[in-house]
Amino acid sequence: EASLSAPIITAGNVVEVGGRSASIEAELVSTGGKANQVTLYYGKIDAGENNSSWGEAPVDLGSLSQGKIPYKFENLESGATFYYRLKSDNTDHSAWSNLGTFTTLSYDQGILRFNTGEDETGTSSGLYWDKQNGDGEQKVANATFVNDNLLAPDGSSWSLTKAVFHFNNGLFIGPNLSMVTLEGVNSLSLQIEGNATISKNLSGAKTLLNPYVQRATILDGHDAFYVDNLFQGNRVGIGILGGFSGGQGPGKGKSLGSSGAGGLSGGGGSYGGEGGPGASGPSGQHYGYGGLGILIGGSGGGFGNFGDAAAGGGAIELIASGQVLISEGVQISMNGGSILVNPSVGANFSGGAGSGGSIRIVGSSISNEGILEVKGGHASGMDDREPGARFLTNAGGAGGGGRIALISDGEIEKGTILLDGGLANGDGSAGQPGTLVIGPKTINAAADLSLNSGTLTLDTSGFWTHSSGLQGRGSITSDDFLSAGKKWGYSVCKFNFGNLQLGSGLLINVKGENSLLLDIDGNVSIGSNLVLNGKPGKQGIYSGQAGPGGWSSGKGLKNTELFSNLHPSLNGQGPGGGRGYEIGKSTGGGSYGNSGSGGLNGGVAGITYGDGQITHLVGGSGGGHAILGSGNAGGGGGAIGIDVSGSFSLEANTTISVNGGDGFSHYDGSGAGGSGGSIRIKAASILNLGKLEAKGGNAVGDSSLAGAGGGGRIALITNGTLSTGDVNASGGINLSSSTSVYRQSDLVGYWKLDEASGSTTAVNSTGNSSLNGNITGSPDRRSGVKGGAFYFDGINDKIVIPYDPALSLEEYTVSIWYYPERRSDNVGLTGLFGRGIGGQVRNYAIWQGDSTHGTRPYIHHRFTEGQNYNEGVANYFLTQWKKWYHIVCSNQGLGGFARTYVNGSFTTATQRFDHQVSQALTNNASANLHIGVFPDNENGGYFQGMLDEVRL
Repeated sequence: EASLSAPIITAGNVVEVGGRSASIEAELVSTGGKANQVTLYYGKIDAGENNSSWGEAPVDLGSLSQGKIPYKFENLESGATFYYRLKSDNTDHSAWSNLGTFTTLSYDQGILRFNTGEDETGTSSGLYWDKQNGDGEQKVANATFVNDNLLAPDGSSWSLTKAVFHFNNGLFIGPNLSMVTLEGVNSLSLQIEGNATISKNLSGAKTLLNPYVQRATILDGHDAFYVDNLFQGNRVGIGILGGFSGGQGPGKGKSLGSSGAGGLSGGGGSYGGEGGPGASGPSGQHYGYGGLGILIGGSGGGFGNFGDAAAGGGAIELIASGQVLISEGVQISMNGGSILVNPSVGANFSGGAGSGGSIRIVGSSISNEGILEVKGGHASGMDDREPGARFLTNAGGAGGGGRIALISDGEIEKGTILLDGGLANGDGSAGQPGTLVIGPKTINAAADLSLNSGTLTLDTSGFWTHSSGLQGRGSITSDDFLSAGKKWGYSVCKFNFGNLQLGSGLLINVKGENSLLLDIDGNVSIGSNLVLNGKPGKQGIYSGQAGPGGWSSGKGLKNTELFSNLHPSLNGQGPGGGRGYEIGKSTGGGSYGNSGSGGLNGGVAGITYGDGQITHLVGGSGGGHAILGSGNAGGGGGAIGIDVSGSFSLEANTTISVNGGDGFSHYDGSGAGGSGGSIRIKAASILNLGKLEAKGGNAVGDSSLAGAGGGGRIALITNGTLSTGDVNASGGINLSSSTSVYRQSDLVGYWKLDEASGSTTAVNSTGNSSLNGNITGSPDRRSGVKGGAFYFDGINDKIVIPYDPALSLEEYTVSIWYYPERRSDNVGLTGLFGRGIGGQVRNYAIWQGDSTHGTRPYIHHRFTEGQNYNEGVANYFLTQWKKWYHIVCSNQGLGGFARTYVNGSFTTATQRFDHQVSQALTNNASANLHIGVFPDNENGGYFQGMLDEVRL
């Protein structure tokens, strides 16, 4: 021991630093002759070799021999700089190490609050951090502000502001934070030099301080059961982070129903996905595009009867020069709000939900081990936070999904992505899913592209990819033009290549919202189809989507105000959108290069626009839609431009098409076709051995009265050789105009009532003699609408058809030509048609009411729905006695509508005559069918007047 020397110890290296921890590796270089007692001193100041002034308790590392000394600091303050030294003692000598230092990563304790500003100027904006260490909340960063502008598909202009926070040394949002709060009206942009790690949930839906409904947020709307209170719940959901409040935004839902339904319901907000309509209120329009080059949030739902409407989801982007990691279990949520309803009643003339918002992530690589979600809010009463009743009547619609974009040249692990639209409830429809775009970050110089197999996806959000792994990025520019004095905006996605050769073995998928421009420095040969056609809508509810660069169709709604049958949401979108009508008239086809058709019943097509050179590369416009649940309408065709420095060749058996979507027939009203779009080819020479198509969409179906879409535009521009080839920009056609609209195959029974006097049998003209009727009494034979008619004397004339299983129907339509005469006695109700057993069950039972009234009767339409034997449609009051009326009583069964039509209409100036069927129809398996007498009692309620052409 007399030979012991001073030890040598160093601070070594800092191996890893976290938000609340750090790992070091010190080294005992020399013990001086025997094992040393080593102590670690650390703190936020360097106390040198003073044992007592470090501020933190020293750490006894024990008796150590020569070698490395690893140690991990735990429970450190986040975002603080620490110093450390080690003291080594061998009893005779002691020595201190050199100074070591590290700084823990910021934002891993306490509460972090991003405020994007109370207004567009950024009042109160900033990044605030309360470490909960007694120092209180501190402002740690300022925001800068960037303004932008969005032109929506309907021509409206929206000014946008985003708050940008810059982080020069990476960003770490750690798991030990108590909370991260996002607030402020502007969208949130986090721009990072270095890596970004998100290990704590980020939500664009700030929870209310003392909510009426557990977990309710500022985005949620509350119906009139709840008193407006900023801390507990508001009637109108408040949009934050670039999302729009209830009733606001480019895709806001609309409100309808005060005339036809007795109160308003709101449609769901739309964004990447279309919102669902409410019972009456239509949803909003799509807007923006998938790459999120313009950062914008979701839109609010339409207002309900008492002013309730939910807000759309917010918008956030993370742009890092390095890697982006979303840690396991972490959620980044920009969901839309819902309407929270009276727990004792459920949805009742409620507002619409908000659409999902936006999440854009850019990095050298992206690893999402958590969840990214931009879901639409649920239809009113359907949210899982609701504590009680779900639905009474007239629910608001659900919100559509938002948009997510993941952009990187490196590896992208997309993880769990939730784009869902909100759930339906009762007569409030579901929202449609939003969009996900994955693509590269860098725009490379133009290079040759030659592909003969696999799948090439051209996404006009700004990216192209091939199944081999090849990929590239395009550029997007926006412009506007005037049509009929109104400004319309559009965007074009340009992909630049050297020479382009696309062989016949290749499949090409073109998608996205923007027009497509292929800018080619060399020559072009295309041997595989390029399809940018419009599509029909879905379920008679949602709009038919346009091809890239075009405009969508109108969408279904009911209860236009004052029974006008008109509303902008019914019209096809775009400058040449065809006019939609709720009922009564045919819907008009979309127009572009040429006018669409107004259809076969007084409809109005859209107007033409654009020019022959296709100066503005835009697509076609959508067709008009009819009432909710009717035939789907078609979207407009897309737009493609091919600008070639050299030669252009379209190979044989190859088609470039931008056709309009077809409209489809339905007995409640048919959808119209969309117009064709644009094909513009500029080249030194053009050889077309294939087909170029910009045709209007057809009106399809056995009984469509709707208009077809007009033709689009094709421009072939060259100073060299031009071989035009097969070029077709014709308008669509109504394919049903050459076929019968009489659906003979659907007839169960058809009684012409043309039998001669003295006959005791009313023949069923369908050929099923089991449904021949027995005539009793002696109805007079008179001249009818078609051939003869039976005059029933109101005393004992009737027809009875014995029960047959063919009469048991889950849905039905009854049509009768009917000529009423006023009775002189006191019998108020008389029977026209139907089956039943008094007080138990009624099937397609039709009475005449007010049979002794001084000026007119009414039609009384009843059926058994579930256990209610006396369900039905409101009484349809007629105008006078002694007049022929065409009466139709229909019932679509469970989930559909029962209606009473008089002379082709189920509405008057002040009322509509329909009823939504919420339970299955109950059928009787023994009751006879009666004509001219009570439906449920063949010995009473005899009708006085004429009947003709009776069909079931």
